[in-house]
Amino acid sequence: MWLLLGWTATLGDVLMYSILMLIGIEFLLKNNRFYIIIIPIASFLIVFGQPVNMVLVAELVIVYTIFRFFNLGYFDNKKEIIKSVAIYSGLVALGIGMAALMVYAHLDLMTNSPRGSGEFNFANDLINQPP
Repeated sequence: MWLLLGWTATLGDVLMYSILMLIGIEFLLKNNRFYIIIIPIASFLIVFGQPVNMVLVAELVIVYTIFRFFNLGYFDNKKEIIKSVAIYSGLVALGIGMAALMVYAHLDLMTNSPRGSGEFNFANDLINQPP
């Protein structure tokens, strides 16, 4: 998807991590135990690089998973869908939680920067201070 949009220069690492995420989903759907390691690591790397990119990868993963459920015939078995989605959600939450420990300081710095918006905008305070 990103290759068609020409974003490979800016999102090359996210492209690699999203491929890793898709491999983890395949392992999950085929009951290969490596998904326990791959999915949290891929979500950690995506969030650690730039938390906003998780939205792009989530869109790709949702579309891919729906097509794979159709392909595997899981729509007849609702229990298998719920089980797969619950396992996947838990592992992604684990990866996001691991990344949150390191990303929180950077997000806090961005929200408290003078270029922030709303209550976090300190530009007026900096302008009114004498040099």
